[in-house]
Amino acid sequence: MIRKRDIWAKEHFSDDFSRLPFGFTYGGRKVCEFIQNWIFTTKTSFPEPDRIKSEFSWSDPDSGLNVICIVTEYIKYPAIEWTVYLKNCGTLETPVIENIQGLDVSFEKNDKNDKNEKSPFVIKTIRGDDCSASSFKPITVNLSEIGNYKSEPSGGRPTNTTAFPYFNISWGGEGVLAVIGWPGQWAAEFSCENDTIKILGGQASTHMKLLPGEEIRTPLSVLMFYEGGDFKAQNMWRRFMTECNIPRPNGKLFGPMSSICMGLQQSEKTERDAMGTYADHNFKHDYWWMDAGWYPCEGNWGKTGTWEADKTRFPNGIKAVADMAHAKGMGLVLWFEPERVFKDSELYREHPEWLIMKNSSDENHLLNLGNPEAQKWLTAHINRFIAENGIDVYRQDFNIDPLGFWQFADAPGRTGMTENLYVQGLLKFWDSIHENHPGIIIDTCASGGRRIDLETLRRAFPLLRSDFQEPAVPPQTDMFSGNQGHTYGLAMWVPYYGTGCFFEDRYSFLSHLCPAMGIGYNYSDEIKRSSVDWEKLHDTLRIWRAVADNFFGDFYQLTEYSLSGDVWMAWQFDTPETGEGFIQAFRRENAPEETMNFKLYGLEQTAEYEVADLQKANKEIFSGRSLMDEGLTVSLDGRRQTAVLLYKKTR
Repeated sequence: MIRKRDIWAKEHFSDDFSRLPFGFTYGGRKVCEFIQNWIFTTKTSFPEPDRIKSEFSWSDPDSGLNVICIVTEYIKYPAIEWTVYLKNCGTLETPVIENIQGLDVSFEKNDKNDKNEKSPFVIKTIRGDDCSASSFKPITVNLSEIGNYKSEPSGGRPTNTTAFPYFNISWGGEGVLAVIGWPGQWAAEFSCENDTIKILGGQASTHMKLLPGEEIRTPLSVLMFYEGGDFKAQNMWRRFMTECNIPRPNGKLFGPMSSICMGLQQSEKTERDAMGTYADHNFKHDYWWMDAGWYPCEGNWGKTGTWEADKTRFPNGIKAVADMAHAKGMGLVLWFEPERVFKDSELYREHPEWLIMKNSSDENHLLNLGNPEAQKWLTAHINRFIAENGIDVYRQDFNIDPLGFWQFADAPGRTGMTENLYVQGLLKFWDSIHENHPGIIIDTCASGGRRIDLETLRRAFPLLRSDFQEPAVPPQTDMFSGNQGHTYGLAMWVPYYGTGCFFEDRYSFLSHLCPAMGIGYNYSDEIKRSSVDWEKLHDTLRIWRAVADNFFGDFYQLTEYSLSGDVWMAWQFDTPETGEGFIQAFRRENAPEETMNFKLYGLEQTAEYEVADLQKANKEIFSGRSLMDEGLTVSLDGRRQTAVLLYKKTR
């Protein structure tokens, strides 16, 4: 498939530029109609050993508009990506630039590969997050039946509610993964006619003139070619994400992490006491997590905009808490929400010119990261705070929808300009944090998992994949099936994600199991705090640690997706490099079957595997052939039960 990628790249970046994979209208004309007449230059480099980078540049001698397309091809993977930048290098404003599509491609069925000439174009993706059981629910669209399909999030956060900018498009035994990276309001549109599918993707609304010196950019566009089934394609993507995309602090893969958070009403004393309690019982987390409320907020954690510690509750600053955590071998996670500015906060009072205010009397306003002065201040302030206080994980939340603010701030005839500059400022801000703190971890949170597009995931980890988790919201009947469904859908695209859950309910906890796992007890409840079953808490951590490394392996869905209470759900994580993996199987509260059989994937047929039930003492030996051909039988004698089965190759 790398050869197919190479052929495609040559066709779409050829000398006549008639098939460029991006598009826009300039002064009423489509770019393909005139760009071949502009001044063209190109250069190639090898910035990293696993990729080739090319830069294609076109300059309009009349208006001064410069179009630069940065293209990256990966050596190991059949993936190609590009981002387009448009800059006014002239002395006057440009003609109108509109309908900018960072992704504008089409594919035709190959009859030689299509044994069934009537095979449809099928799109597979997942929902975004809306703090519900159905977050990250798989979506399948038969495009050949409906002809057109459009996907777009709501409110300006890229994985909000019904949309997720990652798509698997297949036809006749082959396909392409198409991904849009844009922490803003993107849109993708798919259409097909006969044997051809057309894919458009970009910032949802663009119609603007660029002033002298102004530069905008398209979302990141990625294509990965494949042949074979969905599991092969999705696991190739997961490996591509792990090896070539997710951040590597200090150049190393960020492994599984356990953490604990004591709630939103913190003080230096509460954090010290809680750390001491855990230490007294020989329970060690990787990270100590402080969420919202450590700044002056008068008990209302949403009063954001003053990013200094509350001196009454933290007389020695946040550094005192960080020092305590470090002394006990833990890193410190600290929550921020710099984009949302509460009225009457310090930032609101001192720099209203940096804010986008739809109405000055509203409680929440948006810090305009497209404003150079605002972006410069935030960058300096947060970098200083991280350094002075010893922060190990910078957690950035975002609890308002920005689209209305962006649209409000757009000048007439400048649709999409505020959003574009804002997104550029946000990415520049995150890049600065990494540059100034090489070992830092950035956590992306936006009311849970509403900002986990690819540009974001190249800089940050979603350590809270959704706010639909226990104990953040009251327990509900679908809390457990919902979190099982979150793993089922999200793991197909994102190899690293997190959540948290109290340990007391084993079924609930294992339903939440993630690479980044919050594990603890209800510290805010004094009665429960005084009667913690520490042996059970240690055992819960043991189960997570036993399987955690395998979250980076291949992922296979062993059942159909369902939120129904009368079924089983199961999946498998497999690490072929180590010959190890694990299966999770859930018998839900109304499922009548006591026994289910699951055929496993990815094993060596001639090898032997020891399968251990991590909640029981029993172990059994199976051949790889029998586990794949005949399957593994799992028995759960009670409803609302779960099995966690770790397997290891023995020979």
